[in-house]
Amino acid sequence: MRYSTNQFTKVTGVTVDALRYYEKNNICIPEKNQNNNYRQYSNHDAIKVLMTKLYRNLDVPVSDICQKINGCCEDDQVTELNFVANKVSGIDLEIKRLTLLRERLIDTEKKLGDINVKNPLVSVVELPSIYKVKSNLKCMETEKLIRELIEFFPFAVPSLTIGKSDLNVANYEPLPVQLGVHITEEFVQKLNINVNSLMEYYPKGLGMRCDFWIKDFATLTNDKLHFIFEQLEQQGYELMEDICVRVISVNQIKGEIMYLTTLCAKVQAI
Repeated sequence: MRYSTNQFTKVTGVTVDALRYYEKNNICIPEKNQNNNYRQYSNHDAIKVLMTKLYRNLDVPVSDICQKINGCCEDDQVTELNFVANKVSGIDLEIKRLTLLRERLIDTEKKLGDINVKNPLVSVVELPSIYKVKSNLKCMETEKLIRELIEFFPFAVPSLTIGKSDLNVANYEPLPVQLGVHITEEFVQKLNINVNSLMEYYPKGLGMRCDFWIKDFATLTNDKLHFIFEQLEQQGYELMEDICVRVISVNQIKGEIMYLTTLCAKVQAI
């Protein structure tokens, strides 16, 4: 059976531009009608185009597709089997990644519904174990790792670190913060993330947690976080380490840009 270009686009679901691109790259070259020189496509062409769509969805380069489609390369069964197995593994990883991203979005949705904007509450809870990467402008490897983690893992939470020693100083100067990223150990294990020496491990343990809106990190001062010490003392605890400020979401509240953050730190009984 022969198809006109218009018919062929309907049969295959491929646009005219895509067909011209495939033709230019020698993937699918239709015959020409001898009477009017119009392109006409066959069922064999349809198979080529549909297989090309499949391979493109698997991120196979066009040059490799051309060789496969036109039989210019002799892939043995083992080679093709390895190719398929690798693609299956990649899809499985992406499913895990999207599943974890969905879990984070659900958690963020819950926080947005529960948070007390005017009177944030400090809770003492069991904090999960995490891997943290602190920004270091003098170390290109560290900066590269942070960029890669944030790009590929949306749940690799951008985080700031506020030093415990800075919090103990009674002044109203902006607190020095250090940008970084952290990922829970659960995510690291589920996604088989390669842990290296640039990632610091923090084991799970008793800690404080507070969901808190921050307007501007550049103006974050001790007095704005004083409520943490007061509430912890009322519960019989004190800070053991630096506070990790996890940025969860950004929203506009009453005309001002605000960041929804979760403040976490290990605590101990007084």
